[in-house]
Amino acid sequence: VSTQSTGIKAGIEKKTSGDEDDGRSMCLLKPSELYRTIHQMLRGGITLVEGEQVSWDRRRYIDGSLNRLPRNFHHNIYKILNRTKSINLADNVLHSFPLINDMTAGEPQFAIFVSNWLDKISQPRLRQLYIEIIMILGAMLHLIHIPDEVHLNLLLSQAHTIFQMDCPASSTEISTEKSCGVSLEFLMTPPTGQFGTLSYITQAITQFYG
Repeated sequence: VSTQSTGIKAGIEKKTSGDEDDGRSMCLLKPSELYRTIHQMLRGGITLVEGEQVSWDRRRYIDGSLNRLPRNFHHNIYKILNRTKSINLADNVLHSFPLINDMTAGEPQFAIFVSNWLDKISQPRLRQLYIEIIMILGAMLHLIHIPDEVHLNLLLSQAHTIFQMDCPASSTEISTEKSCGVSLEFLMTPPTGQFGTLSYITQAITQFYG
């Protein structure tokens, strides 16, 4: 087993029960509290030099390059898979069955399986945006009706379209990362706030599945 896989196993084994409790409590949060909670999760693990200012574009690049995941991530994936037949990540499909029949949300093998699926997205910033979508989607499951196959790329595209309507100037400057397809301004936008990525992703999810 690789060093990365061993690390995943150790981390999951330590916090399985806590993550599941946190995941259930998230469903009871108000929208503003939900944004704040997910924002804290997405920031987890970033170590900054004192006084250093790091943009969210840079933070997403760092987290994506180091394959960092927020707390409750695997629990959210598992919840989504329990409500749909598959999750489509840029034509890489994660099927519900037999996965959720054979594994639990806190099982190390499940974490490794999901990690291998995510690794098919080679652009670090894009990977992190998809992770943001998964976190919000998992937290909103009690409010929406999702189809048999969830297309994360369509949700990202719609969130970016809504962002461009609010910030027209961003539409002319597209990220240089191959196949990323979103503006640099969107990548640099923090998750929280009226014009944060969480707001646009939430609007996209509501438009598709509300």
